Amino acid sequence: MMAMMMSQSASLFALLVERSGLTNEEVGKKVEDKKESLGHFVNEDVAVRLVARDLGIKLHDETLEKPLIKIADLIPGINNLTLEVRVERCGKAKEFTKKDGTTGKMVRISVEDETGRINMVLWDDHANLVSSMFNGARLKVIAAYTREGLDGKVEIHLGNRGSIQIFDVKNDPQSTLRGRIERVYDPIYFSRRDGSEGRLVAFLLKNGGEENRVLVWGPSDEMLMSLVEGAYTEVLNGVVKKDLRGETEVHINNEADVRIDLDDVVPPKRDCIRLDAIQPEMRDIVIQGIVESDFEVETTYNGKAYARVLIKDGESVLPVVFWNGQALRAKQLAKPGSALIIEGCNVQFGKSGLEIAVSKWSRLRAK
Repeated sequence: MMAMMMSQSASLFALLVERSGLTNEEVGKKVEDKKESLGHFVNEDVAVRLVARDLGIKLHDETLEKPLIKIADLIPGINNLTLEVRVERCGKAKEFTKKDGTTGKMVRISVEDETGRINMVLWDDHANLVSSMFNGARLKVIAAYTREGLDGKVEIHLGNRGSIQIFDVKNDPQSTLRGRIERVYDPIYFSRRDGSEGRLVAFLLKNGGEENRVLVWGPSDEMLMSLVEGAYTEVLNGVVKKDLRGETEVHINNEADVRIDLDDVVPPKRDCIRLDAIQPEMRDIVIQGIVESDFEVETTYNGKAYARVLIKDGESVLPVVFWNGQALRAKQLAKPGSALIIEGCNVQFGKSGLEIAVSKWSRLRAK
């Protein structure tokens, strides 16, 4: 890819030298001056095109394919812009009255590529295309222009002279997971083979009677803050896998493929199960109680960390078993006499009868 971009820039440079009548050195200096005047925020290809525009020279050539420009290269004042992007979020079309008394229409959408994210404004007939778009749709934008928005940031605008195409969509609307976040699990930290630390976070996405556990690898702090239970969420480009229990999981490697609408939140209703109502084989339940005993984190013969503590609810007392990272976390939270809430735990038979099993997907909260 880099070699191709360098080849295109060299071809444009040679074409500019030919059509301007200047020497390589003279054109090179103009290109460097243009890059310096713009704070080196543009690449070689864009700088060559801007110099050509200043000189009134058209670089369009039937034998030369016009390269795409990336979002990171955009500055206000670029015309005849071509780029490929993916829809990050669609707004709603709005009508307005023009100076000549006719009715116009505009819609603002957020688009992105691998270099960044930007707002794009579609005018008039193009604004009607928003009804055919959805989060994750891929677009090719032709003959657009850039300008500075009211917030001081660069925007892409597409008027009557431009065109837009929806193309090569890997995930159509039917394959996109939609629903509300039913439960957010505590992040899991792990060590990679190179010794660095990684993390993942999981949440349960619920839509009617359908539930999907979604795992996001390498989430940012902003991502963790945006995971709000009850928020309407869309998940794209997920990879479906089976865990060790044979249960289906959806894995996401790019957090941008998780669209969370924090303006549309309906908190889920979940009731705690009283300990005296616990039945064998209950799964994914919520309990709370008072920690009755202190405990130490111990290690099994094969190196797994575990801890066991008694929790009391009224007159009922049940043992709770924590494993690995949850055992270490529980030791920090579960002090004798403190109240502990456990979300997403299971009921099983242990050596001494019923017990609560806390898995890596459970969520611990001190009350």
